[in-house]
Amino acid sequence: MGACAASAALALTLVPLAAGTEQTFPGRTGEIAFFSNRDGDLELYLANADGSNVRKLLSRPGTDESHPNWSPSGNRLVFTTGPPDQSEFDIWIVNADGTGAQPLVTGSTKDLWAQFCSERTVVFTRQHSASAYDLYAVDVDGTSLRQLTSEPGIELWPTCHPSGNRLAFVSNRDGATRIWEMGLDGSGLRRLVSGIEPDYAPDGGLLAFTGRDPADGNLEIFTIDLNTNEIVQRTRSAPPGRYRIPKFATEARSDQSGPSPFLWATYLASEQVHAVDANGNAQPRVDPGAGGAPRPRPQPKPEPTPKRCECEEVTVKTRSVTVGSRSWGFTVDWTLTCKGDRGLRCQGQIELLLAAEDLTITSPRPRRGQGARPLRISCNGRCGTKPSKGSARVSGNARTSLLPKSRAGQTYQFSLRLFCGERLVRSQAVMVSFDARGRLDRKKSDLNANGTQDGKERR
Repeated sequence: MGACAASAALALTLVPLAAGTEQTFPGRTGEIAFFSNRDGDLELYLANADGSNVRKLLSRPGTDESHPNWSPSGNRLVFTTGPPDQSEFDIWIVNADGTGAQPLVTGSTKDLWAQFCSERTVVFTRQHSASAYDLYAVDVDGTSLRQLTSEPGIELWPTCHPSGNRLAFVSNRDGATRIWEMGLDGSGLRRLVSGIEPDYAPDGGLLAFTGRDPADGNLEIFTIDLNTNEIVQRTRSAPPGRYRIPKFATEARSDQSGPSPFLWATYLASEQVHAVDANGNAQPRVDPGAGGAPRPRPQPKPEPTPKRCECEEVTVKTRSVTVGSRSWGFTVDWTLTCKGDRGLRCQGQIELLLAAEDLTITSPRPRRGQGARPLRISCNGRCGTKPSKGSARVSGNARTSLLPKSRAGQTYQFSLRLFCGERLVRSQAVMVSFDARGRLDRKKSDLNANGTQDGKERR
């Protein structure tokens, strides 16, 4: 394949897989995709992670299919296809059941090493000449093709960070073969380490890559901590054994606390896939007859439990009330208790009504043609903290007389209805009495009469 030619052009001194053998890419866990020449042409296959249940995914007469990579959801694969003479390569997409195969990028001489960065975006390598490769991105519908790199030399092997916002790739832009990292928009470019074939850990904290053992020059698997730059050699093989093409296991964690295997790697001496634990112990996992290194189908991720924060209780104390024939005013102190995930906000509501049938307090600015409506006050809180407290002063003028002029000696009852969302949690009375001169009688008025809890929905 063109991958081998690119390796030679980079002067990586890599050992390509022997011509005619089954070439695949290592994977994580679960169902795997790989490409094989077992039937003559290179074709795409699926298998279980242990190499069993091998079945052909896609076969197109007269073409070779290779280098499959899963979408994050595991519903589709992107792959490289072209004639057996390797005169050109295109990027195609196919559904996980083998249906819907269609071209994504065509027309260039050689496009290869495609990988999903998200369900929407695919990145790949485009070869301009034997010594010129650049990185490109395209939307999954084939639109918005854009060039990501344009430095002289070779830039290839893109792999996307789990966030989908940046990628690592191999480049000789500074004269040596190194792994670099940058954002999909080209920002934040930084040099990471000398090596090839990068792969991010599922949590994005480590990057695995192929490098050379400083002791004997063997190809081995290493990881670099992207926060501390600490490099750890993960495999050690005796000649003629060599490891290449590392892929983290789905359950792998950068702190190495996850279950084994920690990563997968291809052992070139036997063309087997080895499972490697965090201490570097390697065990064969995939029979050579299933291909040298499978590419896994991502396991469906459970839907995250939605975070929630709900109003649990609202209490109100009326501090003062003023009522005139056409004006009114209330000052209330409120307490709101929220229940749910820490840090999220919740909201309660206080609704002010006048209990008399022919009298209703209106909003501060009732609109023309709109009937009298209750006044509502919002109160906000946050989960995981002490109950929130606040006060509100509301006042306004009524369009019509609020209270009759002959209110001397009268007592009126106002109702404060307290809501958590649409749930009525409490009704609280406010008694306002007037003396013989029609003035507010504060001794007889009860601004915080007992309320009731009923839990009814708002109507």
